Amino acid sequence: MIENQEVMEAFYAGRRSATYPLAVNDVVRVKEGRKSGSLAAVISPQSVAPVVSYLVEYGDGSDDIVPLVALELKEPIQPLETTRGK
Repeated sequence: MIENQEVMEAFYAGRRSATYPLAVNDVVRVKEGRKSGSLAAVISPQSVAPVVSYLVEYGDGSDDIVPLVALELKEPIQPLETTRGK
């Protein structure tokens, strides 16, 4: 798991970047690996460059660490809107 607090906060807040284009609960299709073709939910980033990977959870409850290049975003979550007191 990644120890960088800034990366983790951005991931859980739904803020994407070029390096980390996925956010928590995004739905992805796994393009290669042991469950190729399956849909999964993104749980957390697991490693950094040169090979970014994510922990994903499949519909059957199993999970796997999959490199970003093997994931295709299907349904991005929408960031939560916050209101500020005046």
